[in-house]
Amino acid sequence: MTSTVDLTADPQGSGPRTKPRSRKWVWAKRLMTWSCFIAVPVLLFMLVRNLDWQEVTHALKSYKLTTLLLGAGIALLSYLVFSSYDLLSRHYTGHQLPATRVLPLAFVCYAFNLNLSSWVGGIALRYRLYGKSGLSVATITKILSLGLVTNWLGYLLLGGVVFAMGLPALPDSVKIGTTGLRLIGVAMVVAGIAYLLACRFATRRTWTVRKQEITLPRFRFAALQALTGACNWALMGALIFTLLPAKVDYPTVLAVLLVSSPISQLGWACWKPSLYRCCKDNTQRAHFSRR
Repeated sequence: MTSTVDLTADPQGSGPRTKPRSRKWVWAKRLMTWSCFIAVPVLLFMLVRNLDWQEVTHALKSYKLTTLLLGAGIALLSYLVFSSYDLLSRHYTGHQLPATRVLPLAFVCYAFNLNLSSWVGGIALRYRLYGKSGLSVATITKILSLGLVTNWLGYLLLGGVVFAMGLPALPDSVKIGTTGLRLIGVAMVVAGIAYLLACRFATRRTWTVRKQEITLPRFRFAALQALTGACNWALMGALIFTLLPAKVDYPTVLAVLLVSSPISQLGWACWKPSLYRCCKDNTQRAHFSRR
């Protein structure tokens, strides 16, 4: 007498199925699906309704065609670099979705991420689209996690170098001061290098946290993460630099972007006046330096 066990492998890399999905997960998946169907159109409507289209048209007409084309090219390149995070995740997780499917999916999610927040584009939409493509929740979670590590590893190294150089010139109302910013920059670089060294020299490479297996990538893979992440942040700064009417120098534009990005996640309303003065002061200095 022989017994049979259902070990049918998920063709997209989700692993063997040893038990049916719980009813709670089925209902959670349905709830997430309907939430996306409802939330995305509502958020898009609110975004479109709140735009001043006359101001948008006026701003676009004020640019030269060459400037707009250059900006569009930089934006497209940034989208492609960010989408490549998911190609790195594909290699890391070993799932079998083709690159021709991964890139468009990541491209769309990035667009929603920038316009409707990371909760919609970065998390909810990714779970929905990857889940519909056949990936397991564990695999999607690894994709998200590796993308986050790639993005912020690049931020730590690039931002750390920029802050350690004393950029941007903070206004007096920001208590942290230039010295404090330099120290933060050094700490960021140390943290980024520590991750790279761990990937190079760690003897234990796998941990289990809440039933999720975490594996350190190899050093070359980690270095590629750092390069890709830093490249995307640099491209975002280049896009802002290209479209600024009054040309502040690129390192200052990049520094202001790097300072404002994490602050916007923690409490933009409290920091916005100080950062606005920082941008305004640097713009005024650039304007008078050309006269």
